[in-house]
Amino acid sequence: MKYLFEKKMNKKGFTLSETLASVLILILVVTIIGGGIVVVKNAYQRITLKANAQVLMSTAITKVSDELKFAEDIEGTDTPTFVSGNNSYKMSFVNGDGTADNLGIMEAYATGDSTQNIQLLSTKTMTDGLVPSITYNYSSDDKLFTATIEVKKDGTTVSKQTITVRPLNE
Repeated sequence: MKYLFEKKMNKKGFTLSETLASVLILILVVTIIGGGIVVVKNAYQRITLKANAQVLMSTAITKVSDELKFAEDIEGTDTPTFVSGNNSYKMSFVNGDGTADNLGIMEAYATGDSTQNIQLLSTKTMTDGLVPSITYNYSSDDKLFTATIEVKKDGTTVSKQTITVRPLNE
């Protein structure tokens, strides 16, 4: 009897309800922290994607506007061809077909009966699966190029901007 009495009066340790309550609180804290980490990770990925898209957009705009600024002997209005002021070859801008060496905006140079495409931007510039594309035209009345550059990831537009460039030689 003395043994049962001593065991009943023992105040060391935790009761079952106290242990379950502490485990429940621990589970809630871990769930909240885990959910917060996922939210922070997703926000970081979105912000990084937008930042990389803006850098790619800025680089593409600089390269395209430099070519259009020094264009000579412009022919056509929709996707016009012109003589590059940088290298004196007849060229136009086209969009690549998505293969490794044909990705993004391409400079299409007319060489005799064929056309040679060269990537405007290096593959290392196109991070996170971002790919730029271009549509452009020329208004002979206003003597202005209007180009719309889009940066896409998996077919979804991340960034889009339209620029207007007046050739210096017109």
